[in-house]
Amino acid sequence: MTSIDRIFCFSTVKNDLKTALMNYKNNINLESASSSEHDFYESNRRLLELCGVSVKKCNDEKKFADIPFKFGPYIVIKPNFATCLTSMK
Repeated sequence: MTSIDRIFCFSTVKNDLKTALMNYKNNINLESASSSEHDFYESNRRLLELCGVSVKKCNDEKKFADIPFKFGPYIVIKPNFATCLTSMK
């Protein structure tokens, strides 16, 4: 059975910073607004990689409320651009 990476199918925005910090300390997904935004951009970067496009992964981190947040390329792929990997290629 093939599994799908969580970043492609599930990234919630349900936690405030206090809960996100607790999750960070427990080494689980932050599920905060910032982490979900990063997941969105990262999933689009990885989709482009699956199509053969090389996009440099940038792992800049900045701390906010003692939580390290990742920053990378801001890639937005709108659903009307391609609805599947084949049409994206």
